[in-house]
Amino acid sequence: MRVTKSGILAYGIVLAALIVAATLFCYLTTERLTPQRLNVILIVVDTLRADHLETYGYSRNTAKNIAKLAEDGILFKNAIAPASWTRPSIASIMTSMYPSSHGAVGRMGELDDKYLTIQEILKEHGYATVGFNSNGNAGKFWNFDQGFDFFNHAPMTRGYKGEKLQSPASSITDRGKAWVYDNPTERPFFLYLLYIDPHAPYFTDEEFQFNKSYKGKNNGSLEQLKEIDWNRRLSEDGQEIPGIMEECNYVKDLYDAEIAYTDKHIGRLMGFLHEFNLYENTLIILTADHGEGLWDHDNRGHGEDIYQEQLHIPLIIRCPGIKGGKRISNYVSTIDILPTVLDIVGIRPPAHFQGVSLLPMMLGKRAKEGVLLVEEQLDERDFTGVIKDGWKLIYDRAHDSYELYDLRKDRKEKQNLANSNDHSIEKIFRNLSLILHKKTEENKEIRNRMKPSEPAQEREIPEELKEKLRALGYI
Repeated sequence: MRVTKSGILAYGIVLAALIVAATLFCYLTTERLTPQRLNVILIVVDTLRADHLETYGYSRNTAKNIAKLAEDGILFKNAIAPASWTRPSIASIMTSMYPSSHGAVGRMGELDDKYLTIQEILKEHGYATVGFNSNGNAGKFWNFDQGFDFFNHAPMTRGYKGEKLQSPASSITDRGKAWVYDNPTERPFFLYLLYIDPHAPYFTDEEFQFNKSYKGKNNGSLEQLKEIDWNRRLSEDGQEIPGIMEECNYVKDLYDAEIAYTDKHIGRLMGFLHEFNLYENTLIILTADHGEGLWDHDNRGHGEDIYQEQLHIPLIIRCPGIKGGKRISNYVSTIDILPTVLDIVGIRPPAHFQGVSLLPMMLGKRAKEGVLLVEEQLDERDFTGVIKDGWKLIYDRAHDSYELYDLRKDRKEKQNLANSNDHSIEKIFRNLSLILHKKTEENKEIRNRMKPSEPAQEREIPEELKEKLRALGYI
């Protein structure tokens, strides 16, 4: 067979075209994972501490279905919420902006229309967007429904006599499943589910009890929890309160039981996705808005301070095309979720995002440790903090005081090094103080550039919303 120059040239052109096509395919299947858009499910479990999940090292098996999701996905060991209560934290997840940048802080703070949300961006790119909510602090009244084709507060069917009802995990899963089943569409979907159950008050079924030997009267109601809070304070002031530590430990048992209850219904959702062949074409993110104090630093609840028990939350991302089982130690923030989702589905993020895509880390690429900001402005409390290279600086504006912790050696934040005479620690303190000041000023500039309308502090809250907030002890 005689080979001509023109034949060699034609062969070369075909070979080059094949190489380009193969390279593009690899790019799509590794960097963008699929040339078709993935469905996206964002699961937020209210008040879920990472260290109360076995997949994060907890001694109890509280969440076997979340553990299975972690086996299939990527687990971030040191994910941090930017705030320690619901409204600013979920607004940060939705916008990839810190609380003082988006302004949904304080009792009357709302999410202004000028801030782009994950659901608005995905809707603009052809997604059907639906959300099922269970916390009145992140609902329609505060403008968290912007960008959703359908947004609904699930029915409130679980509660104690004399207290307002909550929307249980069973309802959230049922409505999520029903919407997907009843709305077959050629478009990919974005499904947002907020599960409330680990948030007080606690309602536990016999199936999920971890302490069946308890004989006291504490049933997890708001009334009982307030009494325990009061008795614990009296005990710390020197009064003898018989059995108070047993009561506090049982509160933790109830909290764990609610995690197990929620996990059961997250498992039902995963089973549904497998049954209808959706699991392999769906990007799933599981996280929390914040943790819970459980008296690690005197407070039982949240929104009280910015210690790790209220900020260290789970973050698990299960993505088709990326091998699961990986655990990443870098400190990351939930403001990184939105840029990560957009990176995976191939949408260019807006320039004003403050978070970064975690996709390079998920693909095994090394990433420089970033700087994380945490903030809390609620009632008379005004905290801000920064985490960098395993060190955490907290500034309490109300009392003009600092705390400094080495999280690598002191994860429970028991040894405050802010007043240390060690020169190396003094240098770290000065450096973090400068970073904190710079970050705070940057957020002010961002907020000024966005020019959002200021919330009406005297705006009347509807009675229906007041009932939802009373159910969680906010009113």
